[in-house]
Amino acid sequence: MPPHSLLYSLSSRTPAERGRSTLCALGAVASARAELAEATVAGGALPPALLHAGHDSAPVRRAAACLLRDIVKHSVDLAQLVVNTGGCGPLVELLSEGAGGSRVPACMALGYIAGQSDQLAMAVIEAKAVVILVEILQNNECEDAELCAAAWTLGHIAKHSPQHSLAVAVANALPRLLQVSNEHY
Repeated sequence: MPPHSLLYSLSSRTPAERGRSTLCALGAVASARAELAEATVAGGALPPALLHAGHDSAPVRRAAACLLRDIVKHSVDLAQLVVNTGGCGPLVELLSEGAGGSRVPACMALGYIAGQSDQLAMAVIEAKAVVILVEILQNNECEDAELCAAAWTLGHIAKHSPQHSLAVAVANALPRLLQVSNEHY
């Protein structure tokens, strides 16, 4: 293929396709190492990722959730930065999506955030994530990956203290967690 054909195919993409491709590329870089995630954030990737989490296109929302997940997994500082920038709200909104593939990466991003520290877990609780995570668990139409991600995230929220565990218990997660566990083992 001549080089100009590749350039033409890239330039002929829709803005949504370019946005998704860009977010995916940034996610691949951020996922590799903490230093690269920090460089991605320093380069200004965080505001567009949060903005694109609410995009009309489901693939763009999924790519934004994946980028946020790939940033927050590395350190408490990066997770804190995403929380301070208002990242929990858009991630919790993505949990409510029934289709589009955003639910698992958004769930995992919240789990990584919650797992970094007790204060960050409390931020996830205060963003009302626990109620939606339990709704995912109780939805019989959810895929196994969604159930696993929701259970994993609830575990990262609950692990810090009795207060954190109580937030999960009060949302009535325990009976369904036990049921899901028994069904899959």
